[in-house]
Amino acid sequence: MGLFRSRTPQPHEHLLGRYEALKRLLRELHDELVPAIPPKTLLACARRLGMADGNDVVFGSDAEESMLFDYCLYHERIKGSTIARRYARDRLSREPEGDTAIILEAMTGAAYRVMTIESIESGVGVGVRDILRDVRFFVMDKLVGKTVRPDFILAGTILDLPEFSITTGAVLPFPEKVAGLLPGLRQKTGFSEGFRQSAAAINPNDEALLAATLIVTSKEAGLTGRVRYENP
Repeated sequence: MGLFRSRTPQPHEHLLGRYEALKRLLRELHDELVPAIPPKTLLACARRLGMADGNDVVFGSDAEESMLFDYCLYHERIKGSTIARRYARDRLSREPEGDTAIILEAMTGAAYRVMTIESIESGVGVGVRDILRDVRFFVMDKLVGKTVRPDFILAGTILDLPEFSITTGAVLPFPEKVAGLLPGLRQKTGFSEGFRQSAAAINPNDEALLAATLIVTSKEAGLTGRVRYENP
């Protein structure tokens, strides 16, 4: 008998290279988009998320900075659309093919999801169920795959790609005791217990309110200071 046993590859492990390439493209697009956030929009969002002191934006952690930018790009609507969606549609009209187009297409359908963890592939990602839409999918995220537990609930903006889904970089992990607030969130946001619709059918204002409420709840519970995201 040999001293070493071969390790069985995890189901999505072979996609890590693909994931890293697409995630790198997403970070490049975000680097272009963040400076385009209007200062008034940034401050308004910061106030909504409890990240402002008067006219100053104040972060309690690096993670909060990512959450604010993510909210501004994907959930704050300016003239009927978000910054991310408007940017993606404009570039798709000029660059309709290739990996960048795959990311841009996903950005146009970005959805805020609250997810229970059904399986964990360590260092790869997690299999989840969107508890508001009752759909299952796999989220590729190496850090999430290393750090979450089965009793956690994840909340964040998700981009659905052809082979897997990815976060936009600001996912929140909630322990079960904090997740007990979800029934109240359904009432606050207009989501009903039997809500079973596609992301496109959700009222964008309800989705933005859900995102803001969960971020504020996370801050008040002292969780945002402990959140870490993948390095670029």
